[in-house]
Amino acid sequence: MVSRVDIGKRTASLDIARLSALFCVISLHFFLYNGFYGEPCTGWKMYLLTLLRCSFMVCIPLFLLLTGYLLGGRRFTKKHYLGIDKTLGVYLLCAVICVAMKKYYFEMPEVTWFNVFDFTGCTYGWYVEMYLGLYLMIPLLNLIWEGLPEKRQRQALVLGAVAVTLLPSVVNVFDWTTPGALADPSLAQRYYQLIPRYWISLYPITYYFIGRYLRDYPVKMKKSVNAAAFALSLAVFGSFAFYQSGTGVFSSGTWQNWESLLLLPCGVLLFLFFVNLNTARLGRLPREVLGTLSDVSFGAYLLSCLFDKMFYDRLDEIGLTFFDRLKYYPIVFGTLALSLLASYSVTVIWSLLRDGGDKLVQRIGHREKETVNVR
Repeated sequence: MVSRVDIGKRTASLDIARLSALFCVISLHFFLYNGFYGEPCTGWKMYLLTLLRCSFMVCIPLFLLLTGYLLGGRRFTKKHYLGIDKTLGVYLLCAVICVAMKKYYFEMPEVTWFNVFDFTGCTYGWYVEMYLGLYLMIPLLNLIWEGLPEKRQRQALVLGAVAVTLLPSVVNVFDWTTPGALADPSLAQRYYQLIPRYWISLYPITYYFIGRYLRDYPVKMKKSVNAAAFALSLAVFGSFAFYQSGTGVFSSGTWQNWESLLLLPCGVLLFLFFVNLNTARLGRLPREVLGTLSDVSFGAYLLSCLFDKMFYDRLDEIGLTFFDRLKYYPIVFGTLALSLLASYSVTVIWSLLRDGGDKLVQRIGHREKETVNVR
């Protein structure tokens, strides 16, 4: 069975942050599968919906900031590298389930069992591929961080990482020559590169370092200031995304993606809100519930693609427009609940397999020891 959550080793506010990130992921997929990206970005309704959609983009920054915040003390040890076993085990089980469902329930002929290993078996498996690489580099990243003993040196490291991975997202995104393209970016024929953009895919490392920085140098903010700063940052981020779409449909580019510089303050400010959240009054039971749900959030993220397909395929059959589908947004809560429940079941299976494997290894080791003693 899943081991009981040790609330003494958990921080409830961080569990809330992780679950909030999961909720944002599932909400973001509501926009993805229900026609938002096919609607012309004009009018105040689409502007507000763009702000809402952009607010959900904080999901990946929250996950990455949590990684840096929580794993900043890891070293080049056997314990660290073996600590990836749960992530791999849960992923493999979820991938097998997703491939089986896609092949035999949803009847998707293009799906093969090889997709378990190329991280496409779970529709959102790209995050696993990214996280595995980041996890393997964590001891090295920590060594780099600790090699800079002064706060100013660490600030320079963070700013340098931001400059090479996030800054290009808002600098290299303008068409300076096509007539009218600056006023209506949907007319743009090409974007002119003004600064290097080669390293933008390393944004997870940037967020990792920021998470580590916030752990070593806590930032305290009044709730009112934090909320106002977040609202302002979101307004800038969403407004720029709306502007970049011009008179066309929502335009996807680096300015609104995970590597966007404008997303950074939104993610950091929301993360600070959770870190500074006072959960002292929460009783033992709420803490255990939060801890358990947070513990299975990774599997829920992976399995949510199945419930997305079940629900949104049905809406496709009905043939509603995006604005008509907005009233079905509560589906997100159903997907969240079912994904967490399914993930809990998968985690139970993983725990049983792991415990069984540990016992088998112990038995083999015991038998070998007895054989040696007899000889």
